[in-house]
Amino acid sequence: MGTDRIRSIVFCISGVHIGEGLFFVSTDETLPVVARIGHTVGNKIRMGATNFKKSTGGKHAVWLRAIKMGESTMLRVKMVLAAAVLVAASFVSAPLLAGDAVKLVPADALGLLVIDRLDTLDAKVGKAAAGLGLPLPGPLAALQAVPGLSDCLDKESSIAVAVLKGTEPGADPVPVGYVPVKDFAAFVKLFKGEEAGDFVRLTFDDDSVLVAEKDGFAVIVPDDQEQTLAAALKTAGGFAERLGSDLAWIEERDVAAVMSDAGISVFCAKAVEGIETVQQVVRAQGDNDMGAADLLNVYKNVFAVVDQEMEMVGLGLDVQESGDLVLQVRKRFLPAGRIAEGLAVPATPVDALGGLPAEAFIVAGGGRLTPALGKLMMDFSVEVMKAAPKLYGIGQEQADQMLESAQPMMAAMQSITMMLAVGSPDDTIYSRMVGVMEAENAGEYMKAYEEYLQNFAGMVKGSKGIFSMEMESKPIEIDGCKGVEIAMELPKTALSGDAHAEAMLEKMIGPGGKIRVFIVAADDRHVVLGYTNQRLLRQAIAALRSGKSLGREESVKQTAAKVGQGNLGQGFFNPAGLIGFVNNMIAAVAPEGQKIQLPEFPETLPIGWAVNTEGAVVDARIVVPGEILQAGIGYAAQVRQAFQKKE
Repeated sequence: MGTDRIRSIVFCISGVHIGEGLFFVSTDETLPVVARIGHTVGNKIRMGATNFKKSTGGKHAVWLRAIKMGESTMLRVKMVLAAAVLVAASFVSAPLLAGDAVKLVPADALGLLVIDRLDTLDAKVGKAAAGLGLPLPGPLAALQAVPGLSDCLDKESSIAVAVLKGTEPGADPVPVGYVPVKDFAAFVKLFKGEEAGDFVRLTFDDDSVLVAEKDGFAVIVPDDQEQTLAAALKTAGGFAERLGSDLAWIEERDVAAVMSDAGISVFCAKAVEGIETVQQVVRAQGDNDMGAADLLNVYKNVFAVVDQEMEMVGLGLDVQESGDLVLQVRKRFLPAGRIAEGLAVPATPVDALGGLPAEAFIVAGGGRLTPALGKLMMDFSVEVMKAAPKLYGIGQEQADQMLESAQPMMAAMQSITMMLAVGSPDDTIYSRMVGVMEAENAGEYMKAYEEYLQNFAGMVKGSKGIFSMEMESKPIEIDGCKGVEIAMELPKTALSGDAHAEAMLEKMIGPGGKIRVFIVAADDRHVVLGYTNQRLLRQAIAALRSGKSLGREESVKQTAAKVGQGNLGQGFFNPAGLIGFVNNMIAAVAPEGQKIQLPEFPETLPIGWAVNTEGAVVDARIVVPGEILQAGIGYAAQVRQAFQKKE
């Protein structure tokens, strides 16, 4: 491989205590251990950000704020960021794909982040910012702000970050950086390197790293990791081969990150450790009367399944010259696993908005539901009920009966779409929701559903769980469509006679604290359900009959064209709708004299996503239209001004 025009960089980092990240925001005095974890790590994040801001002229502290790692890893964060600056300062100049750089990464790496072609990304950001009229500097401008970088920066270079294991059993993972250099001696001299045995020591602020050369790359590790550096110099790579076809997916992204099966195992193990810490705290505080600590065992099982069946997860970011941001999510599962079985769907796109009324919405979308996916969902629900009988009032035998009773109903369902509408201040939260389910035979689905209701009502009758509900049902007919109305009432003990709590509950679910569900067969293949009242349900029936659904709205159509079709699912999120919903809720529940109104968010295209699956791989494409970014900056200023006036 030539070294006169190198343009790709790999940087390796590891040691992420992912499980600890679950508790950064906890300040609850009833969880002292968790709070201490969050407080300690948070201090290190802030301290590191301050030091890095000093070392880079105040330009790059945002990098550190975006990285929330475990306590031991944070000791290396400043070194990592300093080495990232080294990457940009390389004397590099010849074409080298990201895949070529990845070839140096050991096969047992836990993960990898690649920022491909800084010059290309810089040009995209520049054009997008200019088109939107936003003062956004490109990555090159930020790096060139560091003194001395502009003269030695290779504008065709790329940056990557990976995660490696420690060399000793049980040791924390260690950051290892690979920086392509044209002249290693000049590279070291630029940063005033000093000899340290077989390696060179570079010092930044209060931290230092060890550096050596390998195949045209400067290999960088923390100052106390001589063994790791020696091992990195001997490795034959192998991570690229493990990525297989996923390597091409990485190279197509402006920014991409992947976690290997080894990294997923580390993540899951740390997450389980975090859950066990919470369980210990809850039990120590005597707050397990309702089985809350036991309920968390369900999520430990979820991580066990993820560890067993997920082989790779990737995130990608593409900057469009139009100003749109495109987030790509890629997941690869074990081909013979239960999750992969549920992903066996037709290649034809799903109608994710079919039958949803053209109503102002917050979020809308849906997807296919295979029998295998339906069973996974029901299995999870039943496991939750089994784990917390004091909450749900259902024993293990009853839960198993419920699962068996639900199978015919779930097997009949082929897809489901849902919408949360903006509504008005008088609407309950539940009344803003409507769903449309597609079945091969709507009549057969309704029959199976009613049988399930009867079985469920018999099982929960007389149960004493906090979330147990007495259920009544009766036949109904709405706009010529036959179906059933269900009324469910929470136990009075759940409200504790609190008038304010009862009022809030009514605002959420409906008059009298009862959940009312209406479900009807709208035609031969579609079943529609609504809550609290029949307004949205009737609109959905009309949309199915006329074909004038939400998907025909111009703004939705424009975003749909950007995200493309999905054979597994598709959906949309409307920022203006969210602000409208928040204002409606404030108007409905805030005491007089304390009502505030947020400024209306400008009407923009919605954020959209499409999910496709092929074999055991799931690819999601999420598009944030540039006009939302543009509107968001102006909106933030409006919110500040509105609250300043109130003060």
